[in-house]
Amino acid sequence: MILLLLKIINKFFKFNTFSLVVVPYAIGTICEHLLFVSLSKKEVERILLFSPYLFQKKLNYQNFVLELSKAVLFKNKKLNEGIFFKFFNFLLSVEFAIYRLLMTYIFFAKKPYFWENYNETFADNPNVIFENIDEKSIDTFNIIKSSNFSIEKKIEENCKKKIKNYNIDIEADFICLHVRDDNFHNDQGRRDFRNSNIDNYLEMINFFKEKNFKVFRMGLKANKKLKNADNIDIIDYPFSDFNSREFDFFLAKNCKFHIAGGGGFTQLPNLFNKPCLYTNDYTIYNEIPLNSLSRKVFKKIKHKESNNYLNFIEYLNLPYEYHHISYKYEKLKFEENSSEELVFFGKEFFETIQKEEKLSPIQLKFNRYILDKYKFMLKEFGLNKDNKKNFHIDDIRGAYARLGLLKIMKGSFSNNFLKKNFIS
Repeated sequence: MILLLLKIINKFFKFNTFSLVVVPYAIGTICEHLLFVSLSKKEVERILLFSPYLFQKKLNYQNFVLELSKAVLFKNKKLNEGIFFKFFNFLLSVEFAIYRLLMTYIFFAKKPYFWENYNETFADNPNVIFENIDEKSIDTFNIIKSSNFSIEKKIEENCKKKIKNYNIDIEADFICLHVRDDNFHNDQGRRDFRNSNIDNYLEMINFFKEKNFKVFRMGLKANKKLKNADNIDIIDYPFSDFNSREFDFFLAKNCKFHIAGGGGFTQLPNLFNKPCLYTNDYTIYNEIPLNSLSRKVFKKIKHKESNNYLNFIEYLNLPYEYHHISYKYEKLKFEENSSEELVFFGKEFFETIQKEEKLSPIQLKFNRYILDKYKFMLKEFGLNKDNKKNFHIDDIRGAYARLGLLKIMKGSFSNNFLKKNFIS
């Protein structure tokens, strides 16, 4: 009910404030939603970030929004101030508690409808929904590009002051490396396609240290310590005394660039438009490289039933069901990049950063290829009446979100990766 009311306010009342309701416990998704609003709502001067916060221990969830909204600013304005915000956020929290405590089945059954999400953020025209898709709307749908995020000055100053106690020169160039493992959500054997082994990154870390970068291995938790950490030039942040959400925001905002190995932290530096090397990637159309220096490297792909490898082109040519946002990877498995591959692509990315390299002809060709491919899949999916029975409307809204991002994508996949794997 509260979510519906906030949607009505967004739709029919022409304020310069956008009310965004997010899942409280997924930091990457929260940041992604914020970025999507910034990219798609040019007229918005302020974002109010709503999320439940009552009875967290009893209902077994953690609210990351409270910390983020205290630290991150949009157009120099806070995300959670005012009587309107406090009143409706309290009501939303009560509604959430009722769902969790008294109507568990209904909550989970209705979960896709309960949250405001990025899928609807992009649909400025409310008629652009599953039943009204046509070829013209697919070809013309677009978004603007504008990002205006910063962090509270007091938090920045406090972090700089505190880190001096640890003999770390924070004024030097540093990078953030986040490699997702199965510790954070205790999901061993459940979502292994998202996880990677930090030990495979040791040589890459040493390479960047030799290039005079400090390296912060990121994460609130990790299942094992970093073997080459000295906590001066290579900082094992999950095991440090200053690990906190405030430092997450500070490091994300001030890093030279970041290296992603899956997981939600990636979206924090993306809020501040930092270049990223996406390693061990497992999806073409999510985490689209918007920064002009960002690059991606894919995992190796296997069919689970046959245990045969798919080459990159074969994977790209799989039907839309393998590429839409809700795909659960029942039929595919992924093997992560080797230590040697990570060092190789790390060196290539270093040159990209140092020379501020523009996209090569093969990268430009690949970007056009996946945009055209996605438009084709969207037409085939959205205009095919048989698919309406098998896919939820959120899938098509999510598809529009990805389509808009693909049109403003400035980065690409690694040049050397494409030379080896992309022939079209």
